[in-house]
Amino acid sequence: MRDKKYMTKADIIRLNDKAIERDFNRSIEPVFYDEVLTENCNYPITMVMPHNQDAPDGGEMRVQISYAVNSTSSLYKDMKAVMLDMTPEDYESLPSVEEYLS
Repeated sequence: MRDKKYMTKADIIRLNDKAIERDFNRSIEPVFYDEVLTENCNYPITMVMPHNQDAPDGGEMRVQISYAVNSTSSLYKDMKAVMLDMTPEDYESLPSVEEYLS
């Protein structure tokens, strides 16, 4: 078992606004908020890596956030992802759930 971090719509908006303000390399176009994100949904972080660690401020964490979009099949959704940079402190503060591997 290991912890799997995720983000809510509010988390994505807050940390994306911060990424834009700080001019981080990866941010999301704000139109994404209303066109793709929904309330009461947890968006899993499917990849994370340290980025720009030699910077004076210690660098960022680059994360990949996955989300589903409608497909022609009612059984399956197409998965897509966006990338977002955030501070290591912000990454550590994100909620998580235990991931069970069988």
